[in-house]
Amino acid sequence: MSSSKAINVYWAPAVSEDIEFHNEMNMLYPNPENMFSHLVDNRSSFVGNSSLITCPSVKNKLKNTFVFKNGINSKYEYKTNIDGIPEIKTTKENSHNIHSDRVKNLSFGPTLTINAPYIFFAEESLTATFSQPFFHKINYSQYGSIIPGTFDIGSWFRPFSLEFQMWQDSGILEINEDEPLFYVEFLTDKKINLIRFKYNKKLATYARHCADAPSLFGFGKSLTERYNKFKRSSMDKIVLNEILDNVIEKDKINVR
Repeated sequence: MSSSKAINVYWAPAVSEDIEFHNEMNMLYPNPENMFSHLVDNRSSFVGNSSLITCPSVKNKLKNTFVFKNGINSKYEYKTNIDGIPEIKTTKENSHNIHSDRVKNLSFGPTLTINAPYIFFAEESLTATFSQPFFHKINYSQYGSIIPGTFDIGSWFRPFSLEFQMWQDSGILEINEDEPLFYVEFLTDKKINLIRFKYNKKLATYARHCADAPSLFGFGKSLTERYNKFKRSSMDKIVLNEILDNVIEKDKINVR
């Protein structure tokens, strides 16, 4: 991994519906943990030259992988109706609202979205890939899987939504406090400086414009076409300048 240059990656809870309550919701978003540092902290006394911690292919991948965890115990109940639409039952354990933006797409269960999105932005073109945790034992995997995704977070400004593909037409989704929600891996050989910022109404508007891109530019546009429009209009500079004015966590995560 090259140490000659690092990439600053900014992240924030992307709460937009009730932005005036953002500071309160902010407490439900713990700071992330680096995956390689997690393994180092949990290494055994038998670590040697053949350890996975010393394996270059594992080490290089996990040094730029971060785990984001759930901030509070959460439990949701749902039932899919005859029209393929999930109906949500409110429970006392709900820490975030939950809804479904999609009619049931697969035969084995609906897609549910927890209203607790995250947003990332980089100072240069950088591909981020989001996935279900694979190096942690997670409780919620018995109910469903988080939907993965990949896009260039230096060329597009949109939230990563917590969408879950459920295994059953009806049942529960339960996520424990401090349980890993998802991994994000940054596809680069450069060091990543992960920096937290405060999301505000102006940034929410910029993100909404990206999310509404199909209605703005027409359906069927590729991500590359959207990236080009984003940069040709200097939106990358506009977004970055606003983020820099709202950085709240200047201390970077130290990777061992």
